[in-house]
Parts: sequence; structure tokens; C-alpha cells
Amino acid sequence: LQRDLFDEIKRGLAPGGIAIVIVHLAIPDRSSKFSLQPGELASFFSDCAILHVHEGVPTGSEIGRPVAEVVIRHE
Repeated sequence: LQRDLFDEIKRGLAPGGIAIVIVHLAIPDRSSKFSLQPGELASFFSDCAILHVHEGVPTGSEIGRPVAEVVIRHE
């Protein structure tokens, strides 16, 4: 996880451009600088049009680790 890339993603989107971002969520009682807290990913992109947001274990995941997903569009 490299949080400073989130601003680069927003700056790199052309008008109407779409980005899909998926990041591991922190596991309770095990914080890590490589995981986000619930709600943190969507808050980074709150100034964009959010087309999709989801947090949880992906369907069919063999690992069972929760992720945060966001799909944004630059307006």
C-alpha cells in the first residue's frame, strides 16, 4: 500500500476517466501500514464521483482477507 499514489491516480485521470482501486483492509487487532481502515479508501476519493464502493471478503476468495474496493470517475 502506497497512500501517496492515491493523489497520483486522481491527477492522472482524464475527464470522464475511470479508476478501479482495491486494497487490503486491516484485520482487527492487527494494524499494518500496508492495510487501510474501514471507510478510509472511499474517504481518499470523496472528491471524485464514486461509482462503486465495497468492503469485505471478495466472493470466491481462497484467502478470505477483507478488501476495500472503489471505482471512481473523474468529472
